[in-house]
Amino acid sequence: MQFTTLVPAYKPKYLVELLAALRHQTVKPARIIISDDSPDQAFVAALGDNTPLRQAVADMSVEVVPGPRTGAYDNFRALLQRFGGQTELFHLLLDDDIPYPTFYERHLAAHSHGRLQCAVSRRWTALDSGQPTRDLPVPPAIATHPQRMLALDAKLLFAHTAGVSANWLGEFSNATFHADMAPLLDDPSLDGICFTGLEDLGAFLKASIRAPLGYINEHLGYFRTSAAQHSADPMGRPMKLAHLAYIALTLSGRRLGLLEPAAAQTNLSGLCPVIVERYGEQDDMAALCGVMPALATGGDEGDRVETEFLALWHVYSGAVARKPLQLLMPPTLTSQPLISVFIPIYNGAQYISRTLDSLLAQSFQHFEVLCINDCSTDDSLAILQDYAARDPRVRVLDMDVNQGSVPKVLNKMLPEMRGNYFVYSSQDDLFSSDWLAKMHARAVETGADAVIPDLVFYYENEPDRCRSLIGLKGDRSVELTGRDAMVQSLDWTIPGNALWNAELIRRLGFADFAVNADEYSGRVFFMNCNKVAFSEGQFLYRQDNPDAITKRLTYKSFDMALTFFRLFELLRDNGFAPELYAREALKALRTLEQIQRWLVGARAQMTPSEIAEAETRGAVVEQLLRDSRLYDVFEASPSTETTS
Repeated sequence: MQFTTLVPAYKPKYLVELLAALRHQTVKPARIIISDDSPDQAFVAALGDNTPLRQAVADMSVEVVPGPRTGAYDNFRALLQRFGGQTELFHLLLDDDIPYPTFYERHLAAHSHGRLQCAVSRRWTALDSGQPTRDLPVPPAIATHPQRMLALDAKLLFAHTAGVSANWLGEFSNATFHADMAPLLDDPSLDGICFTGLEDLGAFLKASIRAPLGYINEHLGYFRTSAAQHSADPMGRPMKLAHLAYIALTLSGRRLGLLEPAAAQTNLSGLCPVIVERYGEQDDMAALCGVMPALATGGDEGDRVETEFLALWHVYSGAVARKPLQLLMPPTLTSQPLISVFIPIYNGAQYISRTLDSLLAQSFQHFEVLCINDCSTDDSLAILQDYAARDPRVRVLDMDVNQGSVPKVLNKMLPEMRGNYFVYSSQDDLFSSDWLAKMHARAVETGADAVIPDLVFYYENEPDRCRSLIGLKGDRSVELTGRDAMVQSLDWTIPGNALWNAELIRRLGFADFAVNADEYSGRVFFMNCNKVAFSEGQFLYRQDNPDAITKRLTYKSFDMALTFFRLFELLRDNGFAPELYAREALKALRTLEQIQRWLVGARAQMTPSEIAEAETRGAVVEQLLRDSRLYDVFEASPSTETTS
């Protein structure tokens, strides 16, 4: 994950100190964009192409652009437009605030711990010299908490900020956001209620509704205060807006069910009289203050009074005249995620929620989940649609006709893939939270077409039975050629559960001659890889689902013998050692014999159509073996191998 630092600039006085603070970060921002809104374009001049200051920061990506010079908020919006989501995270840093050297390091750690939309760290209020003067009034339970990183949910935050008219979270300078929040920051409203005047607090609360807010319980910077700031004038418009915005946030919290009605009314009953006392004689506040007494008491007229207040407030705040900014988010963050996760689903209601929860908890964020419902007859589709409604990364694709096998489903849906990488999951698998992050990082590092994480053969209720495949016989640092990886995969020395180059998958597609033909396709993919690498992160391959197609014998099980035969042909025709393809041929023969013996005893429990289908599938494989003269090579004997 990388940061873009966005600086809405007006005062060049602190420019050198600001750039020094960014240059000395232990984790440096990938981009720094300064929007120069000063009257004389002082930042543009100071950071011209050949200036000493520009040369001093030549090791950083600093872009200086002229601001719109139509007000601070327009400059803020122009930066969001310029940002365009080019990195996963962004930071709005005011030109007189200073982050300490570990600011980005600690914020990156917070975002890496969970799926956050926003992380906020503590900061000092400081004199013009930078000397700290006071801390924000953080609630004692949070300030003294033994953990340095906390996840705070929306209900808690509303109760302890908007619900008591207090902002102890701070301002944009001590917060970092996920790129998905950029469009939401341009819309300072919650549930249709504007919170102009408290854009920072409103943004934090808005982010907490999407995911818990990460709170870093460490002082990682300071915020300068001076008599020249707008907030220093208690009678100025900025302070009036801030007071009124607390009312707005209280009302929106109550509407959203994030503030208890009694707590919201208690806050209004204390806040409204303060506003009337302070601003009641101001002409621009007369109408708003006129409804404050009724708003403070609530009662039977509460809904009418609230509607009247909001109508006046939205005019006063400028919300009625605001036009939304068209933010151009880049394909890598919106229309083209980096990783496409495919999950075919057929009657997976028992497990699919846990699989999706495990996916959506990934520390890596830039992925899409393509859930392909293959005509399920249980509640699978409703579950998938519920997840899609709550998270835009989840896409539900509903098949009109049951495809009958995973490879056919995957081929149908490959044109929908938008990521640079492809990864497959069954409807019952689970993952460590760093699964995607570790694989993607290794793919970028090595340039490999396939990256294999640790595979855990997973028994949920019998942990002693779980076992793992880690790297190549325990070594994650090794890199294999595609042909070597194919050989190692034949006996599951390495698994086929990998992050694949999407172009490779698009080009080759999935063989669909058998129910389990994806086992064949995985070997074809390996054979065509430039390089295969290994990573940390765990893929938990569930072994305790009795309904999984690989865990029980049916008439379709004859396809396992067919897949071994196709692997025999693949190895033989591509110049692999005879002992390798001979082994696959023997697997095909022995598997066919084993399933033929099973069919003898299973006929009584099968329908006539199932028996006919089993016999047909078995006959196809047997004829292929005879045509290839494999019966002549391997003398029939009692089975010494089991099916995979």
